[in-house]
Amino acid sequence: MSESRRFCLRSAGILVIPLLSLGLGACGESNRSTSPTGVASVASPATTTATVTAAGRSAEAPQPTAPTSRPSHGPAGFRVHEGDNSIPNFGREAGTSDRERALAALAAFLHARASGEWSRVCSYLARPTLHMLEGFAKHSQGKRAGCGAALKGLLTGPASERAYPLTNGLAALRIHGKTAFALFYGPHAQEFVMPMQSEGGAWKMTQDAPLPYPLGKDGTS
Repeated sequence: MSESRRFCLRSAGILVIPLLSLGLGACGESNRSTSPTGVASVASPATTTATVTAAGRSAEAPQPTAPTSRPSHGPAGFRVHEGDNSIPNFGREAGTSDRERALAALAAFLHARASGEWSRVCSYLARPTLHMLEGFAKHSQGKRAGCGAALKGLLTGPASERAYPLTNGLAALRIHGKTAFALFYGPHAQEFVMPMQSEGGAWKMTQDAPLPYPLGKDGTS
């Protein structure tokens, strides 16, 4: 497998997750199975996710705005003809409880990110992702202290690049064990995916930014 194929989940910021560590096939290969194997047996430092508690579900998260068009809900809209469909085909569709908790966590995370509230952003990150950021901060040239300082130093682009993109809830939440992919639409029906993993009954993000979908659509591989 070529180096460019090994890392297919790429954040707009710093974190990269190999698809293989999430139990998916190599990029460019269509995964026909809806129950991928290897999820529990393959470990990765950036594949943990969680959900927020019901108490914090919507008080801090903005209400989704109406989309500019009405894309279809469900994973079908994310499937590509003769392409890599390992994410929309991943596992099974989550039940109502997981969908509600994942949506609340994702909305709160995106809202904090758009507002530049870095400490709050970190509170929605999975532990391995959080530890990775803290390690980066500790060993950075400026010796930044903690996850929030690391994110502030790394995500230095204009605030418009962090604009809240969640327009109409989740199109799908594909789940297998404690790993999930939240599929959703942004402005102008732009497709996004956020890898997540369950920690203590809460869904958390394993990336510091939602990923444009299909993966590589932003020119990355």
